[in-house]
Amino acid sequence: MKKRVISTLIMLSIIIPIVVFSSVTTYSDGFNNLGYEVTHYIFAILLYLVTAFALQEGYNALLKDKISNKNLFEFIKWIFSILLPILPLITYAIANGGMNESQFLLFFIVTFTLNLISALVLHFSKVDDFTVGTIFLINLFVMMWSFNYQLIQRGETLGWQMFFYLTIICISVDSFGLIFGKNFGKKKVAPNISPNKTIEGSIGGILSSTILATTWMMVFNLDNNFFGISQNEIGLGILYSALLSFALSLISFSGDLLFSYFKRKNNIKDYSNLIPGHGGLLDRLDSHIVVNSVMIIPIYLSYSIL
Repeated sequence: MKKRVISTLIMLSIIIPIVVFSSVTTYSDGFNNLGYEVTHYIFAILLYLVTAFALQEGYNALLKDKISNKNLFEFIKWIFSILLPILPLITYAIANGGMNESQFLLFFIVTFTLNLISALVLHFSKVDDFTVGTIFLINLFVMMWSFNYQLIQRGETLGWQMFFYLTIICISVDSFGLIFGKNFGKKKVAPNISPNKTIEGSIGGILSSTILATTWMMVFNLDNNFFGISQNEIGLGILYSALLSFALSLISFSGDLLFSYFKRKNNIKDYSNLIPGHGGLLDRLDSHIVVNSVMIIPIYLSYSIL
C-alpha cells in the first residue's frame, strides 16, 4: 500500500502541473501563449510515450510466448507500438487546433484500419483468435484514450477541469471500492476475474465516485458548458451531472474488470512491474482508457473549437 501511494503521488506531481498550466494558458495572451505552446508539446510528448509504453506492455504480456519467432515478435511489437501512438497526435496537429466532422470521422477510419492490419499480421503469425481480439481492443482503446486527452487539453475552456473530472471518477471507483471492500466486503463480484472485488466495495466505490464527480462538475460549472444548461437551472444541472457521473463510474468499474479479464485469460497477474504497487501502465490506466474512449464523442460535440 505504501509503494502504491508513493507511486501515485509521484505520477500526480508530474501530470498535474503540465495539465493545468497548458490548459490555463490556452486562452491567455502575451508570454503565456509561449508557455502554452511549450507545455502542450511536453504534454504531447508525455502522452506519446505513455501510449507507446502501454502498447508495448500489452504486446510483451500477451504475445511474447505466443510467437515462436522472436525476431518477428520484436518487429511487430516495435513497429506498432511506435507507429500507432503517432496517429492521434498527427490527426490533431493536422486539424491545427480545430476539427470538423470529416476529420474526426477520418481519425476513426484510419485508427480502425491500422488496428485491423495489426490484427491480421498477428493472425497470420498464428496467434490464437482470443489474443488477437484482445490486442485489437487494447490498441483501439489506448489510441482513443490518447486522442481524447488531446481534445480535452486543447479545449478553449474546461480543459483541466474535464481532465480531472474523468480522473476523479476512475480513481474514486478504485480507491473507495478498496476501502469499502476491506471494511464491509463479503460477497465477491467476479471471483474468477478479480477476486479482491466485492459487491459491497463496488457499490461504495461507484456511489462515492458519483458524489465526488457530481460535486466537481457543479463547482466548475461543467454542467453549464457540457450540457448547455442555464446557470439558473441548478436542479437540472445536478440531475444531469449525477446521471453522467453514475454512468461513467459504472463504465470505469467495467473497464477495470475487462482488463482484468484479459489478464486472467492469459494467465498473467500484471501487465508489467513498471509502477511499484500498481503493476504496469495498463494496470493503472485500465479504467481511464475505457472511460475516455466512451467520452470521446460527447467531448468532441461539447467543445466549441471542434
